Amino acid sequence: MSSTRDAEKKINENIDNASHAAQEEVTRLRAELDDLRRKARPKMKEAESYLTSPTAIGFYQGRFGFGAGLETRLARPNVKLEELFEDDQLLHQVQLQNPKLIDFLRRPYVLSQLINYMLQTPQPDQTKAVLACEILAAGVPALMDSLVFNHPELLTVFWALLDQPYTLDTQLTYFCKVNRVLLIKRPGDMLRFIQSQPDIVQKWIKHLNGTAGPYLSDLLMTLIQCEQHSDGVGVVQMHAVAQQVLCDLISHTSPPHKLLDNLIRDDLFENLLCVWSERLDRLLSILDNPRSGKNKVETTIGIQEQLGRERLAACELLAELVFCANHAVQKKSANTFKEVLIEQDALRRFVLLSGSRLVERILEVYKENESAKTKSGLRLGYMGHLTLISKDIIKLLHTHGDIRHTLEGIPWDDWESYVDQLVEQEKQKEIPLGSSSTSEGQIS
Repeated sequence: MSSTRDAEKKINENIDNASHAAQEEVTRLRAELDDLRRKARPKMKEAESYLTSPTAIGFYQGRFGFGAGLETRLARPNVKLEELFEDDQLLHQVQLQNPKLIDFLRRPYVLSQLINYMLQTPQPDQTKAVLACEILAAGVPALMDSLVFNHPELLTVFWALLDQPYTLDTQLTYFCKVNRVLLIKRPGDMLRFIQSQPDIVQKWIKHLNGTAGPYLSDLLMTLIQCEQHSDGVGVVQMHAVAQQVLCDLISHTSPPHKLLDNLIRDDLFENLLCVWSERLDRLLSILDNPRSGKNKVETTIGIQEQLGRERLAACELLAELVFCANHAVQKKSANTFKEVLIEQDALRRFVLLSGSRLVERILEVYKENESAKTKSGLRLGYMGHLTLISKDIIKLLHTHGDIRHTLEGIPWDDWESYVDQLVEQEKQKEIPLGSSSTSEGQIS
């Protein structure tokens, strides 16, 4: 009986001790939490002050959507364009190409209202006309496509302004600003539209004497400049940018490749370079005597020896060695790897010009080409590469004139004669074909 009481007493003591320890831990944690709150209070006030500032509010409205007032108006079933004009964020959201707002503005009746505001005579409220002009002149692709492609009849109404017998200076200012953007962004379609307008030249000239004449002159200059461009301007650049973006995405999102990681080790590359350097003579012999044999085929300039896959693979390997190391290149007459060596540092260029007799060999091949042209009427197939190499040598001698004085035994008179003929050939290539006028067509 006594042992049971002792056990209960001991258990109660342990419970009291644990409860006391827990209370002390809770007190300590509360003190730490109060200390953290006290330290964080200045930062919280600073953040609250920034979040309620006009800068932050404008950023959120521009970055994550439009203002509450504009959003509320667009949510109504029968929203009117005049109600949107009352919102200060309208033009800003048009420039951001907010999807909901642009979807509303591209509707045919809304576009018709915008054009009518600019064409009204007299204009009771010029603010609406200015806003309509800024919206259509913002260069939003969806709005331009709606005018030019989907609803050209609205564009016809807009251009009917030139049919007026009297000058409307304010309206012509809006007219020129909007159409200038359309001509820059959609040149081909706008040119076809303008050419379809009857007596457009006479109508245009009739309004040049008014105060809006300078604006019409600027629009005419934009129209003339559009004649120099095709519909596909910028397409190549867009594809190049898209290609680079896709390549970057693939390179950054590709999973790790154990085999590739193993192949790029330094010791493995050192072994590969040692093997290549020891067997470089065998690689060069493949170019002269491929193991697959020398096959000859009939071409338009006679029977020629095929390069073959074996030689092509050897050339690709040599190209990598040239780009990554300082190895010499075999002496094939049509070898384009010499172009790479010409573009290297000045010391290597000097070695090529002196030890390799590059200038003398160019002059010899040039004479062989002239002889071949006299016999067959065709020049040698590698003369294009020879011209590129010659241009680089000309640039080198122009930028490093001291190299010329250190070279001996080079027939500089023959070289100057060759350079003069080369310059004359380049001038002939730069002569434009056809008429030199900007455009011989007339808008009718």
